[in-house]
Order: sequence, then C-alpha cells, then structure tokens
Amino acid sequence: MLTGCGPSQEELTVGALKHFHRGNQLYSEDRPQAAIAEYKMAIAQDNQQAIFYYNLGRAYYRLVLYEQSIEAYQAAIDKNPELEEAWYNLSLALDKVGETDKAFLAYEKYQMLSRARQQAKPEPDAPKPVILKKPGSAVTGKQE
Repeated sequence: MLTGCGPSQEELTVGALKHFHRGNQLYSEDRPQAAIAEYKMAIAQDNQQAIFYYNLGRAYYRLVLYEQSIEAYQAAIDKNPELEEAWYNLSLALDKVGETDKAFLAYEKYQMLSRARQQAKPEPDAPKPVILKKPGSAVTGKQE
C-alpha cells in the first residue's frame, strides 16, 4: 500500500497561504478579478479557513457580484460563526440584492458579536497613585 504520495498537509497550508497573500496583494492593487482566482486556489488547497472565504466575498462584492459574495460570506460564517466582519459584510450584500429582512438579521448578529467581544475585553488595571516628593526633600524610602 502506498501512502504519502501527495503533498503533506503542511505543504498544502503553506501553498494556500501563498495564494491567500497573493490574493490580498492583488486586491490591494484594485485587481479583484485576479484576487478571486488566488483566493479560489487557496481554498482548493485548504478549505477550512474562514478568512479565505471572507476575502473572496470582499473581492466579489467589489466587482458588484453580490450573489457570489453572499455565498462566500456564508461559507466564511459556516467555518467561523464568530467572524464579525463576515456577518457585517453579509448584511451589506443581502441589502444590495433586496433581502432586507435577512440583511437586518445578519447585522443584528454582527452587533451582538461586537458587543460580546467588547464586553469580554479585560478592563485595564486602575492606575496606581504616584507619591511625589517635595522639592528639596531627601528620598528616605519612607512615605510622607
């Protein structure tokens, strides 16, 4: 029995990340069509990364391909239901195709996740009082 004939999972992941980063570069150069091709190649090598689908949705949205962007955002949410940005952008795309009820629900989900994340942030420690010495007084180590 032959095993290990194809690329390793690590090789696939590295390759997928290369395509993903190339897609991001193309997207930033305002070349969303080329970015879509790179994101699809990344997904073909690693279809478990929500961010790959999310960025694919952004590229479709930029090309005014709202139905495809909705599918990509849904796939991102399927992979990571806590991905706030995917819910937000899904609401925008749904609104563009006239699905206002669904858009409202997606936006509500985004707001809920956003509030939960903000509440989960730890409060910064309260500043400790600083004891200042009077000018000309010697520092003795005891508090005044």
